[in-house]
Amino acid sequence: MRLSDLMTKTKPDESVVIQCHNAPDADTIASAFAIYKYLEKYKRDARIIYSGEQKITKPNLRLMIDRLSIPIEYVEDMQHINTLLLVDCQYGGTNVKELSADNIYVIDHHIELRQPTLPHVTSFINNQLGSCSTIIWDMLNDERFDFAAHTDVSTALYYGLFTDTSSLTEVRHPLDRDMLDDLKFDKFIIDELKHNNVTPSEMKIIGAAISTYLHNPDTRYTILRADECDPT
Repeated sequence: MRLSDLMTKTKPDESVVIQCHNAPDADTIASAFAIYKYLEKYKRDARIIYSGEQKITKPNLRLMIDRLSIPIEYVEDMQHINTLLLVDCQYGGTNVKELSADNIYVIDHHIELRQPTLPHVTSFINNQLGSCSTIIWDMLNDERFDFAAHTDVSTALYYGLFTDTSSLTEVRHPLDRDMLDDLKFDKFIIDELKHNNVTPSEMKIIGAAISTYLHNPDTRYTILRADECDPT
Protein backbone atom coordinates (compact mmCIF):
# COMPACT_ATOMS: atom_id res chain seq x y z
CA MET A 1 0.00 0.00 0.00
CA ARG A 2 1.25 3.46 -0.98
CA LEU A 3 -0.23 6.89 -0.34
CA SER A 4 -0.23 7.49 -4.08
CA ASP A 5 -2.93 4.79 -4.30
CA LEU A 6 -5.34 7.37 -2.88
CA MET A 7 -4.92 9.40 -6.04
CA THR A 8 -4.58 6.70 -8.67
CA LYS A 9 -7.69 4.89 -7.43
CA THR A 10 -9.93 7.94 -6.97
CA LYS A 11 -11.26 10.49 -9.43
CA PRO A 12 -9.74 14.00 -9.27
CA ASP A 13 -13.06 15.51 -8.18
CA GLU A 14 -13.65 12.94 -5.41
CA SER A 15 -13.02 13.84 -1.79
CA VAL A 16 -10.99 11.55 0.47
CA VAL A 17 -12.39 11.30 3.99
CA ILE A 18 -9.64 10.73 6.59
CA GLN A 19 -11.10 9.30 9.78
CA CYS A 20 -9.48 9.46 13.23
CA HIS A 21 -10.59 7.17 16.03
CA ASN A 22 -13.17 8.32 18.57
CA ALA A 23 -11.82 10.54 21.36
CA PRO A 24 -8.82 11.38 19.16
CA ASP A 25 -5.29 11.54 20.56
CA ALA A 26 -2.27 13.35 19.15
CA ASP A 27 -1.12 10.36 17.09
CA THR A 28 -4.32 9.89 15.11
CA ILE A 29 -4.68 13.66 14.59
CA ALA A 30 -1.06 13.98 13.42
CA SER A 31 -1.38 11.02 11.05
CA ALA A 32 -4.56 12.41 9.49
CA PHE A 33 -3.07 15.88 9.16
CA ALA A 34 0.07 14.62 7.41
CA ILE A 35 -2.00 12.76 4.80
CA TYR A 36 -4.27 15.78 4.41
CA LYS A 37 -1.25 17.97 3.60
CA TYR A 38 0.08 15.36 1.19
CA LEU A 39 -3.23 15.35 -0.72
CA GLU A 40 -3.38 19.15 -0.57
CA LYS A 41 -0.03 19.28 -2.37
CA TYR A 42 -1.69 17.60 -5.35
CA LYS A 43 -4.81 19.74 -5.03
CA ARG A 44 -6.96 16.79 -4.00
CA ASP A 45 -9.94 17.49 -1.80
CA ALA A 46 -9.85 15.86 1.66
CA ARG A 47 -11.60 16.07 5.03
CA ILE A 48 -10.39 15.04 8.48
CA ILE A 49 -13.22 13.76 10.67
CA TYR A 50 -13.88 11.94 13.92
CA SER A 51 -16.98 10.81 15.78
CA GLY A 52 -17.98 9.20 19.07
CA GLU A 53 -19.53 10.45 22.29
CA GLN A 54 -16.78 12.91 23.24
CA LYS A 55 -15.61 15.95 21.33
CA ILE A 56 -11.98 17.03 21.69
CA THR A 57 -11.57 18.93 24.97
CA LYS A 58 -8.03 18.20 26.16
CA PRO A 59 -6.12 21.50 26.21
CA ASN A 60 -2.98 20.13 24.56
CA LEU A 61 -4.98 18.69 21.65
CA ARG A 62 -7.00 21.87 21.20
CA LEU A 63 -3.75 23.82 21.21
CA MET A 64 -2.20 21.41 18.72
CA ILE A 65 -5.15 21.85 16.37
CA ASP A 66 -4.98 25.64 16.75
CA ARG A 67 -1.21 26.11 16.42
CA LEU A 68 -0.90 23.81 13.39
CA SER A 69 -4.22 24.86 11.77
CA ILE A 70 -5.50 21.29 11.55
CA PRO A 71 -8.97 21.23 9.90
CA ILE A 72 -10.47 18.38 11.92
CA GLU A 73 -14.27 18.11 12.11
CA TYR A 74 -16.60 16.31 14.49
CA VAL A 75 -19.39 14.38 12.76
CA GLU A 76 -22.18 12.25 14.14
CA ASP A 77 -22.67 10.48 10.82
CA MET A 78 -21.95 10.93 7.11
CA GLN A 79 -23.67 10.11 3.88
CA HIS A 80 -22.14 7.42 1.71
CA ILE A 81 -18.41 7.92 1.13
CA ASN A 82 -16.43 6.88 -1.92
CA THR A 83 -12.94 6.73 -0.36
CA LEU A 84 -12.43 6.41 3.40
CA LEU A 85 -9.02 6.26 5.07
CA LEU A 86 -8.76 5.26 8.75
CA VAL A 87 -5.59 6.21 10.61
CA ASP A 88 -4.45 4.83 13.98
CA CYS A 89 -7.53 2.60 14.06
CA GLN A 90 -9.16 -0.21 12.12
CA TYR A 91 -12.47 -0.61 10.36
CA GLY A 92 -14.90 -2.42 12.63
CA GLY A 93 -12.98 -1.50 15.78
CA THR A 94 -14.87 -0.54 18.91
CA ASN A 95 -13.07 2.81 19.10
CA VAL A 96 -14.18 4.09 15.70
CA LYS A 97 -17.59 4.82 14.20
CA GLU A 98 -18.34 2.55 11.26
CA LEU A 99 -19.10 4.60 8.15
CA SER A 100 -20.26 3.30 4.81
CA ALA A 101 -17.77 3.61 1.95
CA ASP A 102 -16.97 2.01 -1.41
CA ASN A 103 -13.22 1.90 -0.86
CA ILE A 104 -11.68 1.71 2.61
CA TYR A 105 -8.02 2.04 3.53
CA VAL A 106 -6.53 1.39 6.95
CA ILE A 107 -3.14 2.53 8.30
CA ASP A 108 -2.47 1.48 11.88
CA HIS A 109 0.17 0.38 14.39
CA HIS A 110 -2.00 -1.73 16.67
CA ILE A 111 -2.52 -5.48 16.61
CA GLU A 112 -4.69 -6.45 13.65
CA LEU A 113 -8.32 -7.12 14.52
CA ARG A 114 -9.68 -10.59 13.96
CA GLN A 115 -12.62 -10.09 11.67
CA PRO A 116 -13.89 -11.34 8.30
CA THR A 117 -11.81 -10.06 5.37
CA LEU A 118 -13.73 -7.42 3.45
CA PRO A 119 -12.92 -7.12 -0.27
CA HIS A 120 -13.10 -3.33 -0.27
CA VAL A 121 -10.70 -2.84 2.68
CA THR A 122 -6.97 -2.37 2.04
CA SER A 123 -4.82 -2.38 5.18
CA PHE A 124 -1.27 -1.53 6.12
CA ILE A 125 -0.61 -2.48 9.74
CA ASN A 126 2.72 -2.60 11.57
CA ASN A 127 2.27 -3.24 15.29
CA GLN A 128 6.02 -3.09 15.97
CA LEU A 129 6.13 0.69 15.72
CA GLY A 130 5.58 3.17 18.52
CA SER A 131 3.11 5.29 16.60
CA CYS A 132 1.00 5.51 13.49
CA SER A 133 2.82 8.77 12.83
CA THR A 134 5.96 6.76 12.11
CA ILE A 135 4.20 4.73 9.43
CA ILE A 136 2.89 7.90 7.78
CA TRP A 137 6.35 9.50 7.92
CA ASP A 138 7.85 6.46 6.19
CA MET A 139 5.12 6.45 3.54
CA LEU A 140 5.60 10.16 2.88
CA ASN A 141 9.31 9.59 2.42
CA ASP A 142 8.49 7.01 -0.24
CA GLU A 143 6.46 9.72 -1.98
CA ARG A 144 9.38 12.21 -1.66
CA PHE A 145 7.31 14.55 0.49
CA ASP A 146 9.18 17.79 1.26
CA PHE A 147 9.26 17.85 5.07
CA ALA A 148 11.55 20.87 5.08
CA ALA A 149 8.77 22.91 3.50
CA HIS A 150 6.16 21.56 5.94
CA THR A 151 7.36 22.18 9.47
CA ASP A 152 3.74 21.88 10.60
CA VAL A 153 3.61 18.25 9.44
CA SER A 154 6.98 17.45 11.03
CA THR A 155 5.86 18.99 14.32
CA ALA A 156 2.58 17.07 14.31
CA LEU A 157 4.26 13.72 13.58
CA TYR A 158 6.89 14.29 16.25
CA TYR A 159 4.22 15.03 18.82
CA GLY A 160 2.25 11.98 17.72
CA LEU A 161 5.21 9.71 18.48
CA PHE A 162 6.05 11.68 21.64
CA THR A 163 2.62 11.14 23.19
CA ASP A 164 2.20 7.53 22.05
CA THR A 165 5.53 6.44 23.57
CA SER A 166 5.21 8.07 27.01
CA SER A 167 7.36 11.08 26.15
CA LEU A 168 9.69 8.95 23.97
CA THR A 169 10.63 6.63 26.85
CA GLU A 170 9.18 3.64 24.97
CA VAL A 171 10.85 4.25 21.61
CA ARG A 172 12.41 0.95 20.58
CA HIS A 173 12.01 0.38 16.86
CA PRO A 174 14.80 1.68 14.54
CA LEU A 175 12.23 3.34 12.27
CA ASP A 176 10.86 5.37 15.19
CA ARG A 177 14.41 6.51 15.96
CA ASP A 178 15.03 7.34 12.30
CA MET A 179 11.99 9.62 12.28
CA LEU A 180 13.15 11.40 15.43
CA ASP A 181 16.56 11.99 13.89
CA ASP A 182 15.11 13.22 10.60
CA LEU A 183 12.28 15.55 11.59
CA LYS A 184 12.95 19.28 11.92
CA PHE A 185 10.05 20.36 14.11
CA ASP A 186 8.97 23.56 15.84
CA LYS A 187 10.44 23.19 19.34
CA PHE A 188 8.48 26.17 20.67
CA ILE A 189 5.14 24.57 19.74
CA ILE A 190 6.21 21.20 21.16
CA ASP A 191 7.18 22.84 24.46
CA GLU A 192 3.79 24.56 24.55
CA LEU A 193 2.00 21.27 24.00
CA LYS A 194 4.03 19.49 26.66
CA HIS A 195 2.93 22.01 29.27
CA ASN A 196 -0.75 22.26 28.38
CA ASN A 197 -2.18 18.95 29.57
CA VAL A 198 -4.22 20.39 32.45
CA THR A 199 -6.42 23.50 32.58
CA PRO A 200 -6.60 25.82 35.63
CA SER A 201 -10.10 24.52 36.41
CA GLU A 202 -8.82 20.93 36.27
CA MET A 203 -6.02 21.86 38.68
CA LYS A 204 -8.71 22.79 41.21
CA ILE A 205 -10.46 19.46 40.66
CA ILE A 206 -7.18 17.57 41.13
CA GLY A 207 -6.31 19.54 44.25
CA ALA A 208 -9.70 18.92 45.82
CA ALA A 209 -9.54 15.21 44.98
CA ILE A 210 -6.10 14.78 46.51
CA SER A 211 -7.05 16.64 49.68
CA THR A 212 -10.15 14.51 50.30
CA TYR A 213 -8.87 11.04 49.46
CA LEU A 214 -10.00 7.90 51.26
CA HIS A 215 -7.25 5.37 51.99
CA ASN A 216 -7.49 1.85 53.44
CA PRO A 217 -4.02 0.62 54.55
CA ASP A 218 -5.18 -2.95 55.19
CA THR A 219 -6.43 -3.68 51.70
CA ARG A 220 -4.18 -1.03 50.14
CA TYR A 221 -6.60 0.95 48.04
CA THR A 222 -7.21 4.68 47.69
CA ILE A 223 -10.30 6.44 46.38
CA LEU A 224 -10.15 9.97 45.04
CA ARG A 225 -13.50 11.69 44.71
CA ALA A 226 -13.37 14.07 41.77
CA ASP A 227 -15.88 16.51 40.33
CA GLU A 228 -17.06 16.04 36.77
CA CYS A 229 -14.19 16.56 34.33
CA ASP A 230 -12.74 15.44 30.99
CA PRO A 231 -12.59 11.62 31.10
CA THR A 232 -9.13 11.64 29.53
